[in-house]
This record gives sequence, structure tokens and C-alpha cells, in this order.
Amino acid sequence: MVESLRNVLFGVLLVTLFIVAPRPFEAFIFTEQPDRPTIVVQGINSTRVLLVWNYNLTRNERFRISTFNRISAENVGTRIATRIYENSSFVFARIEFKANYETLLPATLVLLDVKNSGRHIYYFLVTYTDGVRNYNIKSEVTVIVYVPPTIDVSPAKTSIVDAGKKFNPDVQRIW
Repeated sequence: MVESLRNVLFGVLLVTLFIVAPRPFEAFIFTEQPDRPTIVVQGINSTRVLLVWNYNLTRNERFRISTFNRISAENVGTRIATRIYENSSFVFARIEFKANYETLLPATLVLLDVKNSGRHIYYFLVTYTDGVRNYNIKSEVTVIVYVPPTIDVSPAKTSIVDAGKKFNPDVQRIW
């Protein structure tokens, strides 16, 4: 009876330690993430926009794979690039992505020329292992693109003269 009680208490102690003990996903830390949101003004700071992530793995954790991804305004997910070894370069999912993106190690996605149509949610996904299980950690950022105002000056059809100054009512201001 005492032996079975001891076995039950030992089992409860092991379960408690397993539940309370820090798990690997709690040890993983992003040490740097992009501004949230990242603001881009087309034509001002819209070339070479750097989305920088950095992270630390503990000594018991090992890198498995990492990916840069985007979700469009239509909620369509697209993988941009993948890195399958910790010291390897990222490989683009499609050849045409090389015209729009660049990658830097360890975890930087460069948006080469952000346009108004380039509004997306970008996320970085890291898969790592503790030797027993794989864990996925995701960090995302929304890139908001503002388009500055333009002034369209059409040839004047009519001019209004007011105290010697001409005023053109046909000038369109667009924001």
C-alpha cells in the first residue's frame, strides 16, 4: 500500500514537473523584429525596405528551417523564400521573386521597390527542434503603403481673374 502510494506521488510529481517546467517554445526569443506596422511612403522610403528579424536558440535547440511569407490583401498566402540549413542562403520559391525581394542572413527580407499594390502582411516562420519535437514560431508585420498626393494640372479651359491674379478651377488635387 505504501509502495503504491509512493508510486502515485512520484507519478504526480513527474507530471507536475513536466507541466510547470519551461518548454522549448518558451525559451525561443526573437531579439529583433520589424516595426509594427512598418510605414512606407511610395517614392520616399519605398526602395530597399528592410524587414529584420533576429532570434536566439538555447543550447538545447537546433535550427530546422525558416521561411519568409506574405499574405496579400485578398488573404492569399505565398511563400517567398526558404532556408533549410542554419548557415545556408535563402532560396526563392519563384524566380520572379528575385526582382522584388532580396534576403540577407540571418533573417532579413528586403522589399526592393514597394508599390501601392504591394500591401501585404509579411511573416517570418522558424522551425526548430529540441531533439524530441519540432516547434514553429511565427512573427508577422503589416507593411502599410501611403501614396503621396499628386496634382494634375490640365490645360485651362477657363480662367478667372481676381484682382489681377489668375485662378484655374480645372486643377485637380488628388490624395
